[in-house]
Amino acid sequence: MGIHISTARASMPLLRILLLAIVLWIAFRLIRRIIGPAKTERPKQVDYEDMVTCAHCGVHLPRSQAITESGKTFCNEQHARAHERQ
Repeated sequence: MGIHISTARASMPLLRILLLAIVLWIAFRLIRRIIGPAKTERPKQVDYEDMVTCAHCGVHLPRSQAITESGKTFCNEQHARAHERQ
């Protein structure tokens, strides 16, 4: 009961190919680690904010930059005053 010599000889090329593949894979991983991964810059996280419309001219702007007068939003002081006069 044992492995016949002819079977052992037939499996030797397969073992060599498998061993070579393992050695190449290890070498590839080591070289890649030494060189370092390709650096890809991730986009910075953007804080989104609500957009509002100027009641006078209709321009859209971030809420933090808008001026609020009597419940309406404006893009600048002049438009807020102009709307009050109307």
